[in-house]
Amino acid sequence: MKIFSAILSVLLVIVVAGYASLYLDYHNLEGSFAAQKTDYEKLQQDYDLALKNSATNARLVNPYGQMTTKAATPNTPASTNSPLNTSDEFSNLQKENLTRMLDQKYSILFTSLTLSKQDQEKMRELLMERERILNISSVGYFTSEADIKLNIEKQQELVSQIDHQIAQLLKPDEVKKYELLKDSAYEQFQMNSFYDRLGEKGSISEQKKNALLLSKLEQKQAFANLLQNSANDIARASPEEKKFLADKMHEALHDYKDNYLRTAKANLTEEQFNVLREYEQQQFDEIWESLQAGWQIE
Repeated sequence: MKIFSAILSVLLVIVVAGYASLYLDYHNLEGSFAAQKTDYEKLQQDYDLALKNSATNARLVNPYGQMTTKAATPNTPASTNSPLNTSDEFSNLQKENLTRMLDQKYSILFTSLTLSKQDQEKMRELLMERERILNISSVGYFTSEADIKLNIEKQQELVSQIDHQIAQLLKPDEVKKYELLKDSAYEQFQMNSFYDRLGEKGSISEQKKNALLLSKLEQKQAFANLLQNSANDIARASPEEKKFLADKMHEALHDYKDNYLRTAKANLTEEQFNVLREYEQQQFDEIWESLQAGWQIE
């Protein structure tokens, strides 16, 4: 029984330690889900239409759908009505999604890079591979807990290797900016949602948008580091100690929000800032509720 309890304790520490990383990964993926869903639905519509047109053309050539061994003539080439290669279509869609996502996600970095054309292409290839690895599911119905742990460790190892290769291509200030942007999809999705909420309350320059995003990402990075370092302590703590440590993390989350809003206030009108403050309060409340659930704290 003691051995069993010890094993459970170790597993609990592993789960909680990985919770912060998985939580942030979830929101990063969630940010791009809406765009991918829209593109997939459009592809499906185009594919259905293409199949319909293909079937119609086939009936015009051979109304009864009978097979024929007659060689194709220039007027009826055999390749004209061949089925669409759905695998290639989906592969192209994935590549288009990744390309668009990279252009948006790293736009602040790309506009300031001074890399050679060869290094730019190498960096894009590395970024594409990084996103593919992150999009691979580590959990399934038939995946054991040991497999999940192994998959996550391997995934993180591969991503770290790519991050190191990318850092070798960049200057120190560019590396710092890359570290902020590499897992920023969800935060950028949030910022775009805020801009949509503004509506007629005025536009914001790209310079101010970039300042807002970088400020938020800097605060997020500081909080994420603290969260990761505290995960094991919270998991191993007694109920009383856990409550104390959780309160400290709650204060850190407030600092994250307040420091970011302080920068925002200097870049927005009063009306714009009020909209942002209300929107961000909802976002930070959701973060805290998720953390409480992960720590099993009411």
